[in-house]
Amino acid sequence: ALNQAAGQIGYRFYDEGTIPSPFLEVEAKPEEASRISRKKSLRSHENYFLRNGELEVLHLNSLGDVSLYFDDFVEQHVRRRSVLPDPSPLADSRHREFYTALMKASCEPGWFLFTRVAWKGNAIAYAYSFVYKGRYLFLITSFNLDLVDHSPGEVLLKNLLAHAIQSGLAIFDFGIGDEAYKYR
Repeated sequence: ALNQAAGQIGYRFYDEGTIPSPFLEVEAKPEEASRISRKKSLRSHENYFLRNGELEVLHLNSLGDVSLYFDDFVEQHVRRRSVLPDPSPLADSRHREFYTALMKASCEPGWFLFTRVAWKGNAIAYAYSFVYKGRYLFLITSFNLDLVDHSPGEVLLKNLLAHAIQSGLAIFDFGIGDEAYKYR
């Protein structure tokens, strides 16, 4: 049925089989969620940036605010993925249009959450995410490759976990895939 529906509106359907999708039960296991968000490795990476300049974390969900940073996020993601075997899907204008339309449609009902982590005024990491019915969905992230030795992606993750806890969300969904950082 999903395959047919996708075809009717001009999309292709891909069945990926079974793909892991790890999550953290923030509401049911608050102590565990808090412990994970305060892990030494996450704190030490953030402390590097705090010791060496101003660190700013913005959680945005209005289209006007998100639009200020969206193109920079796309550029950062494309650059980040340029060193990997699979390039960024955002390098393709059709994918950019899709994610832009999805962002626009989900901002008004409050389902979209865009996070920008800046250090000394410059973006070091971004997250393109959704919040729906108490569930945070970690979808697309990027970080500044020039700072990879200081783990800006971990600083982003620490702040996203803290935001999910402070917002009273039930689930922090890391999204599909079994990347090692989702299990540390």
